[in-house]
Amino acid sequence: MDNDNNNNDSNIEKGKRADGEATDEKAKADGEAADEKAKADGEAADEKAKADGEAADEKAKADEGNADEKAKADGEAAVEKAKAEGKPKKKKMSYKVKMRLLYSILAVAIATAAVCAVWLIVDMNTTRQGQEYYETLTEDVVKSPRNYHYHPGDALPGDTLPGEDTPDAPDPDVDDDPVEEWVPYVDFDDLNVRFEPTTAAWLVIEGTIIDYPVMYRDGDKGNNNDYFLRRLPDGSSHRNGSIYIDGRNSPDFTDRNTVVYGHNMGSGDMFGALKNYRRQEFYEQHPIAYIYTPERDYALVLFAGYDLDSAYEVPPMTFRDSEAFLQHIENIRRRSVFRSGVEVGEDDLIVSLATCAVSSNRNARLILVGKLVVLDGLPVTETRNRAPNQGAADSPS
Repeated sequence: MDNDNNNNDSNIEKGKRADGEATDEKAKADGEAADEKAKADGEAADEKAKADGEAADEKAKADEGNADEKAKADGEAAVEKAKAEGKPKKKKMSYKVKMRLLYSILAVAIATAAVCAVWLIVDMNTTRQGQEYYETLTEDVVKSPRNYHYHPGDALPGDTLPGEDTPDAPDPDVDDDPVEEWVPYVDFDDLNVRFEPTTAAWLVIEGTIIDYPVMYRDGDKGNNNDYFLRRLPDGSSHRNGSIYIDGRNSPDFTDRNTVVYGHNMGSGDMFGALKNYRRQEFYEQHPIAYIYTPERDYALVLFAGYDLDSAYEVPPMTFRDSEAFLQHIENIRRRSVFRSGVEVGEDDLIVSLATCAVSSNRNARLILVGKLVVLDGLPVTETRNRAPNQGAADSPS
């Protein structure tokens, strides 16, 4: 009996213990569940708070941006309004004012045209005055006009250089073999009485306007070569100037290279025709120039035309020896603007006709070069073939 009671008590005790453990397990599970729920609720609350904060920040930024835009727009509107209020209203120009303005513009245009017309008339008169001066001078002093019709390669009775005697010249004292007295092309005595500077020669290129005295001023030693730039042979002022020999040369063409200057006039006057030698056909039609001096007549047989890049550069007038001279001839042949078969020897004398070149370089010069050939004894005709308008007409377009 006592054993049964003890067993019952033991079972009861075990039951209570099992119930207590079950209760503890449930309580533990309920606690863990509560903790999980609390944790989840906390995280959800944090996420919501964070989202609400970000949304509030975004809204604040948006509101601030909208406020800035509004303020900017309001400012611009205020500025525009201020401009509009401060700007005077345009007044409509009346018909009378319009006509006054039109008449003023018309008056200015007429005045400008009148000034241009006056300038053109003065320019034409100046050009004509220069032409008439040289035409009158030519008529006064040319006493023995001739046309040699010389061509390169023609045989000559006496090929001599300036300063040399003509070989086999007829004896004027022999009565049974009379010779006609040689008469200079122009009256140099008359010219040198008229003009204080020396008239060294007369230059002609048949078929062109070039038919001018060649001046030389005593004392020109390179520092006064501009005397004839704007002076006629009589010393009067004129833009055409004169044809003249460089003061460093001798006036009798006895230097190895005599340099002769002249302006390249737009009218074709003076050395205006030289630019035409840039065309081969012009050279072939005008291969000879003539130089008449008080002592004799020369053909200037042209063989090269070339450009110098500077107006301050001058062709060489002397050479250290014949080799240097022939090298110069070769150099200018290579640079020539036309082709020529004229031969130049080591004993020849040359003449360089220099003028301003029409190019991109306004300071450039065109140099036309020929060798001197004495024309003593060659038959001539008493005619002259001067073409007053040839220089301008043949100007390249």
